[in-house]
Amino acid sequence: DQLTALPNRVLLHDRLMQSLARANFNNSKVSLLLLDLDKFKYINDAMGHHIGDEIIAHIGHSLDKFTCNDITVARVGGDEFALVVPHGKRIESIEVLVSQVLEAVGKPFRVGGEEHVLSASLGISVYPDDAQNVEEILRHADSAMYKAKQIAANSYCYFSQDLQDDMNKRIEVGNCLRKAIEANSLDVHYQPKY
Repeated sequence: DQLTALPNRVLLHDRLMQSLARANFNNSKVSLLLLDLDKFKYINDAMGHHIGDEIIAHIGHSLDKFTCNDITVARVGGDEFALVVPHGKRIESIEVLVSQVLEAVGKPFRVGGEEHVLSASLGISVYPDDAQNVEEILRHADSAMYKAKQIAANSYCYFSQDLQDDMNKRIEVGNCLRKAIEANSLDVHYQPKY
């Protein structure tokens, strides 16, 4: 990535493929942590893209500290970052890392002559528990991240089948409503509120 010098989306995909293949061979697990800055768009719009770029570069530098032989940190694009974390059969230790990552993002820093304190929402998907390939683990981590955004700033959420069911239901209802509008078949009833 030109702005942060972290691996970009293409390299992330490659590292995920390697990590999943290794986990499959070793009968171990891989977690994908997908992180999105909260309300970054407002800062970018208010202060300008050059300040936004400096902030992204700062966050990239802060997250790069978590890179080691096993962990890959990448910039997915915009204000989204990813961490690929291989581990054994138990994933309890991932929560310590999550706390450290959110703490690193939340440290005050100065850019453009002003102090900034950011927060982030983080989604977690685990291979092979809830994903069988790279596309699934990316999609599931993204779903979990958006669920975390709905909960509160600076929070995280694991992917679950309930999340998938909710998404499928939302798509189904959306398709039904679109078809009903096109066919002019909506029948509206009003109920008085007492």
